[in-house]
Amino acid sequence: MGNGSLRRASRFFAVGAHLLFTPRADAQTCQSPRTPSVLSEARAARWLVGDDVHSNAQLDGHRGHVGALIRQHGVAPPFFDVYASGSFGYQAVYGFPACVSTGDGIATMERMRVFAAAGLSHAATGLSFRASFVHAQDQLAANVAQPGGKPDSDGDVESEDATAGFRQQLAAVRVGHARWGRLVLGYVWREQPFNSPAYGVSLLPRLATSGGAGLFYGLNIPALHTNILTVGRGGTLEFVQVTAYDLELPRVPVALAVGPTYIREERQVVGVFRIRTRAAGHGHSPQDSVEVLDGDVSRGTSSSSAHVSPTIELSTESRDARLRHARFRVDAHYEAAFVSDDHASQKVFRVAAGAEGTVFRSRFFSESFASNGTAPRGAAWGVGGGVVTELDLRWVSFGIDALTGVNRPELLSLMPSAADQPELRLVGSLRVEN
Repeated sequence: MGNGSLRRASRFFAVGAHLLFTPRADAQTCQSPRTPSVLSEARAARWLVGDDVHSNAQLDGHRGHVGALIRQHGVAPPFFDVYASGSFGYQAVYGFPACVSTGDGIATMERMRVFAAAGLSHAATGLSFRASFVHAQDQLAANVAQPGGKPDSDGDVESEDATAGFRQQLAAVRVGHARWGRLVLGYVWREQPFNSPAYGVSLLPRLATSGGAGLFYGLNIPALHTNILTVGRGGTLEFVQVTAYDLELPRVPVALAVGPTYIREERQVVGVFRIRTRAAGHGHSPQDSVEVLDGDVSRGTSSSSAHVSPTIELSTESRDARLRHARFRVDAHYEAAFVSDDHASQKVFRVAAGAEGTVFRSRFFSESFASNGTAPRGAAWGVGGGVVTELDLRWVSFGIDALTGVNRPELLSLMPSAADQPELRLVGSLRVEN
């Protein structure tokens, strides 16, 4: 889906969310620094690096999971595994007071990400190479009516989105052993501001550029479930992150994730602890099966599983030795697979739905309100939920990830000014593989 269709698809959500969550703009809106603040908060290059790391981790996890499942059905990996993947993500945070050249208005903070990756790995030696690219666009969009426009039969005046924001790109390579270690080297380009008026009506945020281009580098060790990543911009070390993820404990159906992160912008170290378990579930290993599609009968093996996964997640920060955030989440998963006897037909279908409650109380989050001339903010309580659907066939796979919520820690750690504003995120992905 393109930017315009996604924006139209989310407009019904925006109207309801605005009525539920957004206070009316007052006459002092144009003196409020909140709108330019949220635009500048979304621009830190370390979060663009985070998008690349997250997208690559999702790609690794998806390929590894599907590959392991198919191997249970007797399908051996190819001698050379060649693949390409792409995704488009749209995130919107609604209801920000905005200044336009004709007065006050309400704007939506929109973040768009295009991710593309291509790579190959050698089954016998485990050597692998991958190149990835991220195009990012963070913008404010305010729907404005055409000045002097005549209303149509429904009483609506023709309107269009005036936008202002920044574009930025990132490229990275990962080379090494698919299991024992891959070096990561990437480059973040300088940001490019833009301001696109509609009918001569413009948004009026500050669009000064920040920081220059920068390198980032790191090490990924899949066998140890460990990532080490550093980011530098203009000769300054922005952050260092060490993460150990999905560490399974012997004889206990529990997986842990731990890791410290140094963030220069916040002048502190943040530690994360996550514990995930399977509360209940059922399934069966591959067994003989018959699938009928459009009158064609295919014999092979099938398997399925379903389970519920509660997750408890905590993080702390070194300043004041305080709790940064807490989360309780419950996910329900269902998965089914079928592989024909000749391996010509393969199908894996997965659907997952989850809901969570959170609290976020970072010192940096609270102080960001004081720096904007408003009272320091206390803890932000939030809720959220989403659905993920994936379909993997012999050569191609598709996925859709949708979520909505208020005050998610991932959003507030990036954009404190988005506190109490409703959020919508949609991601569509496509992958081809031999």
